[in-house]
Amino acid sequence: MIYLVTGMMRSGTSAMMQALEAGGLPVVKSDERRRLNERSGTPGNFANPVDLYEPAESDTQQVGWPRQHDGHALKVVAPLMPRLAVHEYYAVLLTRAAQEIQASYRRAFGRQLAVDWIDTLVSELRRMLANRRDIVWVEHSYTQMREDPLKVFRGLEEQGWPIDPCGAAAVIHA
Repeated sequence: MIYLVTGMMRSGTSAMMQALEAGGLPVVKSDERRRLNERSGTPGNFANPVDLYEPAESDTQQVGWPRQHDGHALKVVAPLMPRLAVHEYYAVLLTRAAQEIQASYRRAFGRQLAVDWIDTLVSELRRMLANRRDIVWVEHSYTQMREDPLKVFRGLEEQGWPIDPCGAAAVIHA
């Protein structure tokens, strides 16, 4: 089983990954040749940690990917989800209002994302998840995760995710 965290960039996927790790679920880390750029974050800002692995399109074409991550949480951004090989997955789709994603992206990167593109991609991702028999998935909003993280993580545990909900929620409350 691979535990997927997906959504649009700036929708809380990095926060979810950090919380899952704090809840005891191993997360896929980056190797030395593919380190992410470390961003200075402020308290409450869950920028990608330097060692969090995020697959690139070229990774999805490698033999055995993502099977070598069995038993781990893996962050896969929305555009790469349709490239996943058939396997057994649990997935959490994190959503956030398109205007909030757009504003967060602009603050972080100084560039604009089209609201229509965000909404279209999330709709396509929902359809893809609904049609994949190998993915058991649930959707949570960024707001739900921030306002009641314990409820979100208890729900994941009930679904079969091997996490300590209290440990995971403590990261979000920080």
